[in-house]
Amino acid sequence: MLPGHRSLLLLGVCSILLLSACGSSSYGTSSGSEISINGTGNTSGNPTGNPIGGGSGITGTNNSVVATPSVAGIVSVVVGTKQTISVTFTSSDGRAITGFGISGSLSTLPTSWSGPGRFTCASVSTGSGCVLNLTYAPGAFGSGTLALDYVFVDNASAPSTGGSLTIAYRATTNDKIVGTPSKTALDVVTGSSTAVNVTFATDDGHPASGLSVTSSLAALPSGWASTSNTFTCSNVAVGTGCQLGLTYAPTVIGSATLSLSYSYFDDSGTAKTGTVSIPYTARSPPHLYVGQLGNSSLYYCVLNVDGTLASCAATGGSVFGAPTGIVFNGNNFAYVADWNKHAVYLCSVGLDGSLSGCASTGSGFSAPWQLAINGTTLYATNADPTGGVTTCSINGDGSLSACIESLGSGTSGIAAGSSYVYIGAGVNTVDVCAIGVSGSLYGCAPTGTGFSGVDGISLSGSYAYIANQGNGTTSVCSIDTDGSLSGCVASITGVSPTDVVIKGNQAYVNDAIAPSGNIYLCSVGPVGVLTGCMIYNGGTSFNYGVQIAVH
Repeated sequence: MLPGHRSLLLLGVCSILLLSACGSSSYGTSSGSEISINGTGNTSGNPTGNPIGGGSGITGTNNSVVATPSVAGIVSVVVGTKQTISVTFTSSDGRAITGFGISGSLSTLPTSWSGPGRFTCASVSTGSGCVLNLTYAPGAFGSGTLALDYVFVDNASAPSTGGSLTIAYRATTNDKIVGTPSKTALDVVTGSSTAVNVTFATDDGHPASGLSVTSSLAALPSGWASTSNTFTCSNVAVGTGCQLGLTYAPTVIGSATLSLSYSYFDDSGTAKTGTVSIPYTARSPPHLYVGQLGNSSLYYCVLNVDGTLASCAATGGSVFGAPTGIVFNGNNFAYVADWNKHAVYLCSVGLDGSLSGCASTGSGFSAPWQLAINGTTLYATNADPTGGVTTCSINGDGSLSACIESLGSGTSGIAAGSSYVYIGAGVNTVDVCAIGVSGSLYGCAPTGTGFSGVDGISLSGSYAYIANQGNGTTSVCSIDTDGSLSGCVASITGVSPTDVVIKGNQAYVNDAIAPSGNIYLCSVGPVGVLTGCMIYNGGTSFNYGVQIAVH
């Protein structure tokens, strides 16, 4: 290159650097001091070896600047924190380079990046003599690329404007992977099968990676099974893309919690662990419970798949005198009305359906006959000649309090809906009462027609069923929007029915005919009428059965 041309390029480099130092000092600076470019020639008018001056040519090498950031690859920083990234500039061959500087201004860095206004180094060679410090402090999730262009004069005094460095960066979060089961808790009967899907997703919608269920899926608790013995997801964010399929099909009763542990890397790359828990309970199949006036035992019978009864046995212990009524409050509690002892008992319900720990609770009962529940209120009819309906509050532990008995002339059956209660208020009368504040009853009035010796009452969908002990029938009535009963039609269901309960398309009718009672299994027709009733006692004789319940 002609000497004059080289001088022009040197002048151009210094112009690009603005006021960058083009001198020969060996340290970096952001002060903006003047830089002069020194060649490798002598003090004569021409560089040493300049062919024009008769020398042998310019000495030195056409080396370059190598930029090495302190973080290799993508710079990942958690939102709300900061990190300093040091960029070290060195010579590609260890020989000195002069007039180095970052092109333009560093004040226009991408959002969340900061550094000096400008940066220059008079000399670049080896080591850490020329280091640019930048800070990345993201305030929000995001990503991008930081580009730095730089100029310099190589060891052969040739100016260069082609140096550049790009730094990919990403703002991350310390997110968590949460496992959410499709059923938060299971309460099923043995012999059933329930599918449960566990969906893994991040709590903030940002990505995480490397999820692996560390619990053994090949050794799950009894009744549990997985679609695979191992489960992993390379990437996790939102949606159902990472979902573990499980099945619970218990064969024995029991109660426990399934816990699955898993590991993963959060968005910032930090290793983390988590656990998903699913409480589960397996109960025995449904039972039919039969209260009896002529026997001190309350019976319960297994309901077979076809609806027939089997394995009937006494339950609840020997505390009862004449357990005529029964109603359940959730899965854990049952209430038993004892006509003989003028009491209501609170019993615990076992996983096998048996009753235990029965103890008297509440007060104000006069020969209680049958029971019903609405929310946190229990209603008991009283067969005493002056008995009305006793209303009690149900406490959190199941006990009864604040019991108040209304006036009456002896009441029999009772059923509670969401807004109305139906009461056997007379021999041939059913009253409908509105449910008020705290479960109180008001506006009671007769409803429906065609009843005879009213006893047990049940509700199912838009129909009410009334056992007519006086003529061996069960009436089915439509429930109107105002709670009144209409269109009542009677079906023959035994000799002296005392109660009826509906389970799907089948009905059970308690027939109290002396000297022994029977349970009738009936089909429920399209308009609720009971047909095809047959006796199914499960090999047991009942003594004046009264209220029945399926649980």
